[in-house]
Amino acid sequence: YRNAITDAGCVDRLLFHLNNPNCTLLFQKNAVWLLSNLCRKRDGVAPDFERVKNCLPYMKECLQCDQEDIVI
Repeated sequence: YRNAITDAGCVDRLLFHLNNPNCTLLFQKNAVWLLSNLCRKRDGVAPDFERVKNCLPYMKECLQCDQEDIVI
């Protein structure tokens, strides 16, 4: 299912909404959780890097965020 979700453009759509200044903290927390799951190795299968590479700069920013819920 991960490939189907990324093929449908989920990563780019999430990043679009996350870059909106009106993005809520709740949406950001859920979107970061989803992005981290899309990047995670599951059942011994790593994600296709080409499908998730666009979210990596955003995920790096999240690690430096002052919101503990986002970093976690």
